[in-house]
Amino acid sequence: MFATQRTAPQGALWTADVDSLAVTKLFEDKEGRFPIQPTWSPDAQHVMFALDPTNDAFTHPANGLFVIKADGTGLTLISGTDDFKSQPEWWQ
Repeated sequence: MFATQRTAPQGALWTADVDSLAVTKLFEDKEGRFPIQPTWSPDAQHVMFALDPTNDAFTHPANGLFVIKADGTGLTLISGTDDFKSQPEWWQ
């Protein structure tokens, strides 16, 4: 899994199949925010990531921490506090 480079006009999350080398868009935010630092849940059923309001990697505005299902549906806000969130980790 990886996120679109921040130099793109809109961000997205992608998956890559190592056998077929196929790349599939998993998620693109309807509000134009940029997903950063995605991480799979330990059971591979969900993905957690931050959504930044800007594509500027050198600023750190308040952003949200979200989870989606592995099929790219069910966007759920986990933390929407007024700080910058990055490098999410799953706790077991």
